[in-house]
Amino acid sequence: MIQRIQSIWLLLASLLSFVSLQTSFYSGNKAITNLTTNLPEQPYTKLTGMSGIFMLIFTIGIALLALITIFLYKTRKLQLRLALAGLLGSVVLIVMYYLNSKKFIPGQGSLDLTALIVMGIPFFFFLAIRGIYNDETLVKSADKLR
Repeated sequence: MIQRIQSIWLLLASLLSFVSLQTSFYSGNKAITNLTTNLPEQPYTKLTGMSGIFMLIFTIGIALLALITIFLYKTRKLQLRLALAGLLGSVVLIVMYYLNSKKFIPGQGSLDLTALIVMGIPFFFFLAIRGIYNDETLVKSADKLR
């Protein structure tokens, strides 16, 4: 299980997903109306994986999916499908981060360097998919020799 390189890639994707819960993707001023005084405020906030309930659930779901996929090494077709689902989910997560970054005041925020953590998740899923596919073709070629 751990000898296979895709297990390392899936573990890294899961680790980066859990790390993205605390690191910021975007930071800046966000326009919020104070309910008691009805005056607009501009607090400096950071957009993380815990900024919204949907982002929190999606981020944890992707991390758990990557962890579960590691242990499905005996059924490579299912492992490949789950890794593809994780890749698609991580791309959707990046889109969610982008759409939430549009809620900040334009010109008063910036993309953080730790946004690369979120960008690394689909990259590691892609590398894992490639490794799973290579294993599957190796097994198929060995079956032809029998």
